[in-house]
Amino acid sequence: MHSIDPQPERPPARGPVNEINVRAIITENSLDCAYQPIVSVRERKILGLEALARARDPRCGRPIPACELFRSALAQGCCWS
Repeated sequence: MHSIDPQPERPPARGPVNEINVRAIITENSLDCAYQPIVSVRERKILGLEALARARDPRCGRPIPACELFRSALAQGCCWS
């Protein structure tokens, strides 16, 4: 069972969502994908994988939190929900 915290801790805002140029992140290879295995300890086997998106600001190389990346991508029409 999962629950959602209505007041999650968030990093300081960078400003408007359009400040993060999602297309530049993609075209400048500043988006990395990592795969994390989902493991059953009881059965001692891998059940599947979880894909994780990691982005860096192409201007300065700082990491961009996933919540900001996907909020910007939605606002800029790069993905849909």
